[in-house]
Amino acid sequence: MWNLGLFEQAGIPEPAPEWTWDDFARIAHQLTRDLDGDGVIDQYGAFLPMNTHHHQKVLWSFGASWMDPEKKRITIGTPEAVKALDWYANILFRNKGAALQAEAGMGEEVMLFTNRVGMVACPAYIMINLRQMENRKWDVYHIPKGPAGRAARVSWDCIAIFSKAPQKKKELAWRWIRHILSSESQRLIGASSRALPVREADARASFIRPDTPQHEERFLEAMLEYGRLTPITLSSVSWRQEADFIWSRFGSEATNDWALALRNGEDPPDRSRHHGDPSRWLSPEETIALCQERCQRVVDDFNRRGY
Repeated sequence: MWNLGLFEQAGIPEPAPEWTWDDFARIAHQLTRDLDGDGVIDQYGAFLPMNTHHHQKVLWSFGASWMDPEKKRITIGTPEAVKALDWYANILFRNKGAALQAEAGMGEEVMLFTNRVGMVACPAYIMINLRQMENRKWDVYHIPKGPAGRAARVSWDCIAIFSKAPQKKKELAWRWIRHILSSESQRLIGASSRALPVREADARASFIRPDTPQHEERFLEAMLEYGRLTPITLSSVSWRQEADFIWSRFGSEATNDWALALRNGEDPPDRSRHHGDPSRWLSPEETIALCQERCQRVVDDFNRRGY
């Protein structure tokens, strides 16, 4: 999503269809401004939440992934993942083109229509609020490309039935699942703008509105052209909580001395000058290694217990 008004004010043209994450970062830097000259940034170019749900698309486009195809091993400990996290370091700390989580303090769509940020990389659910905003210039654009191509997260949700539930409850659960996945229900979801229906025909019939200036059809194009399902297992919630905690520490100057040094102009940061808590020194390499170790430990624990 992008704020067309801010693009027009800055004289920035619409990005080319084949734009990259480097283009995204460059535009974000151009849109970032201290509007009143007090030394505090008032308008950021972008906001990128630091959690596994949102940064999956960046990791994939850099050639990294969290799990192997068999969903038995964590596979984040790669050079590609380090490069992806270094890209985050560029936009967050070196060029200061994206708002940190602590600086945001509001939902993506609120930041967008209050001119707090120019671009947000987010799912279709924010359409429910954006479509209610009159006299606001905004639009939907395709995800940028990375070194490994372009990728978007279709969904990480799942519906499951407890195997030991009584048969009557299982039958009720199946009835509910069939109802939710029916075209009637999916089109209600699409018409409400709450989410993109799971089938193309239902999305075209309900979510996409040909009478609007926005290009909401790009959500569907993304799903069909380069969308990918996020791997999910019984251990997913647990290892993602571990990963999100580490990733959020990386993305905050309050918990990452490496990031603080980088944001203050020390590039590359020299660890020998900092003698604080070693756990607060989270470079991309050390952050990725920590994620690999901690998340694999969680997965191994679930595997040992037969899950």
